[in-house]
Amino acid sequence: FERSDDPLDKITTGEAIRTLLDAYDKSQYHYDALRRVDEISKI
Repeated sequence: FERSDDPLDKITTGEAIRTLLDAYDKSQYHYDALRRVDEISKI
């Protein structure tokens, strides 16, 4: 077996997904997407 120092090997898939979703929820891309959806829904 090879030793891995990859931090992703130390967390579960659920934890990784939660971390990614938290980062997305705080991102400018998220806010831009919400604004665009709101603009489209008003048409």
